[in-house]
Amino acid sequence: MARPKGKLLALVLVFGAITVVTATGAFTTVEAERTAEVNVSGDANALLGLSEGPDNGEYVTTDGGEIQIELGAPESADGVNINAYTEINNMLNVTNNGQNAINLYVNTTGSNAGHVSLYNGTPDTGTNITGDTNTVTLNPGDTIQVSMEIDTRDSGLDQDAELIDTIEFVANDAS
Repeated sequence: MARPKGKLLALVLVFGAITVVTATGAFTTVEAERTAEVNVSGDANALLGLSEGPDNGEYVTTDGGEIQIELGAPESADGVNINAYTEINNMLNVTNNGQNAINLYVNTTGSNAGHVSLYNGTPDTGTNITGDTNTVTLNPGDTIQVSMEIDTRDSGLDQDAELIDTIEFVANDAS
């Protein structure tokens, strides 16, 4: 019985061609150039707008594109009293200028940051927004007024102590 050699050879060539096509279609990296444009806005017009509050906005200044809170500003003092409780109500407006709802909270850093808290509203009637477990939801266009509470009573701090270095507003997509 004779074997059909032509058919077997054709079948082997078809499998070989499939293997070659499959092997040459794979790749491990792709490099492509794209352009991107990122615009920087002033604090009040950014996706998370920051501006002076209605009651104590004189403590808020803009310097080099950054919002700064200067606690000695109105009377040219050197800061807050030691062993005291200080509230600065409605000093800063925070506005969601984006198109999505956000969850907002504030991180404070510094050697004595635990003595400073920020609130949506006033410390008496508002909500603490300091720390990632204390969020407030802002829908597009919503504005909150932020107040600051500083409590150095029974802290043992001296008059040269620095409370905080930075205040970071963190906004995450709420959806």
